[in-house]
Amino acid sequence: MSSSFNVNNYSVIRGEWKFGARIRVTIVNVYSYDSLRENKLVWDDISELWKHQKKKACCVVWDFNSITRKEERKDLIFVSDYNREISSFNNFIEKSKLLDIPIVDRKFTWYKLNGLVKSIIDRILVSRD
Repeated sequence: MSSSFNVNNYSVIRGEWKFGARIRVTIVNVYSYDSLRENKLVWDDISELWKHQKKKACCVVWDFNSITRKEERKDLIFVSDYNREISSFNNFIEKSKLLDIPIVDRKFTWYKLNGLVKSIIDRILVSRD
């Protein structure tokens, strides 16, 4: 590890991956807010951070509390505000040039105790390079 810092709801660790070829990496661990407005501020911070990476591999591990498609959240009802959330979150992923690593062996990453409400809100996003 060469450096680390914390900002509000996320932590950044920079260093070198030393298995095989040495690769400079940045890992960001985030715990999202429940508010779309607050999450967009965090996403903007992360996007800005990515702009200055200079060809380092990047990985974001996140409890996003956000979805990329309607099918990723099963509720008792579908809230129309999800469309804004989906659009904003997908824009963040695209703008940051990140790839969403699909989950394996599970349909959802979060379940309410009653089992009626479930979502894919935990993700790993990696740089495309």
